[in-house]
Parts: sequence; structure tokens; C-alpha cells
Amino acid sequence: MLHGETLLQSASRIAKEYGLVFGRLYLNGVFPVNFSNRADVAISLAARSISGEVQVDGYEFSKFIWATRPPKRLGENYRRMVEKWSHAAKSKEFLRLNRLESIAEKIEREERKKAAQELIEDIRTRKHVAP
Repeated sequence: MLHGETLLQSASRIAKEYGLVFGRLYLNGVFPVNFSNRADVAISLAARSISGEVQVDGYEFSKFIWATRPPKRLGENYRRMVEKWSHAAKSKEFLRLNRLESIAEKIEREERKKAAQELIEDIRTRKHVAP
């Protein structure tokens, strides 16, 4: 994540670097990852739909496969992330509360809300004015 980026901006940038496109993105959780010489924090994001032709860079990824189940050799913390998402993705409440929105989506939602309020006020005003 680069300085000043939101989670959504960071995920979008990284996905683009690897040739991926995702639909709505969700915060799955924040997980501690402990190594013998340091501790990190992994921010787990998930999408219900993803597409693209993966571009392996040989640095971050030496190979990439689409799988329906996690690989047998997977760190315990990463396994917990996958398991949490497999349950959370079925919860409408989880998805509603953990969806990451772009700034454009937030502005659009606020504009729709404002327009609806103006329309309601206009209807109320018309009811009180004699024809």
C-alpha cells in the first residue's frame, strides 16, 4: 500500500499490475502474521467476482492458478482468511457492512440521497399549495 492510498485504490492498482479486474471489494479482516524474526499485519480483501489474464512477474508470483480450494501447503493465518471469507460471503449483513466504496460511489450515493430528499420536499410543498 502506497502512502495516501485507500485500501480500494491500493487493491485496484495491484490488480491492474497483475492483469486482474474485480467486482465489489470487501474487507474480510485484519490478521496478524508472525514470522520468526518479525511480525506483520495482513489486510484481507475479497471480491465475489474476479476476471482477467494473470500476468506472473516472477518476483511476487512465480506461478498463479485458479483453484476452488486452498492449497494443502498454506500458512495457518492465510487458511483462516480463506475460511472466514467462505463463511462471510454468505452473510448479506457482512457484505453490507464490509464493502469498500470508491469515492465516486460515495458521491453518487449522496447525490441520489439529496435528489430524493428534494423530490420529497417538492411533493410536500405541492400538497400545501392550492391549485
